Amino acid sequence: MEIASVFVTAVLGSTLLALSLIDIRTHRLPDILTLPLAALGLSLPFWAEGGLPFDLRLVGLGVGFAALWAIATLFRRLRGYDGLGLGDAKLLGAAGAWLGPFALAPLMLIATCAALLAVGGAVLVGHKVTARTAIPFGPFLCVGFLTMWMAQQLGWSFP
Repeated sequence: MEIASVFVTAVLGSTLLALSLIDIRTHRLPDILTLPLAALGLSLPFWAEGGLPFDLRLVGLGVGFAALWAIATLFRRLRGYDGLGLGDAKLLGAAGAWLGPFALAPLMLIATCAALLAVGGAVLVGHKVTARTAIPFGPFLCVGFLTMWMAQQLGWSFP
């Protein structure tokens, strides 16, 4: 990894750690972190060598945001209450800006499996979990985001 990639990875990792901790404490993913993260992802082709072109990053941003926005909207209409926040949609949009649209499905697979393992672990140690238990999804999105970023840095491509 070149120095610029190490620096960018450090910025990404520290931002994702901050977002995870904030979401665990407040069940919110603040725009002050998610929106600049998206902008930085879109800007990467203008100052960093290699990687995805701007147009794929823009598509990734749109697909990421739209996917979770649609799920949140459908859930709200069917159940009558919010089950997913728009901070999650903005974070997945930011991930799409960094990774492109093709990395979003494996990212979501990693995030949902991690969330299911965490909930299963909580149940095993005696915590009561119901359909209305609020579980911050942001930390799991962050795990998937960072995993996919590192995979790309190691040369894995999607597709």
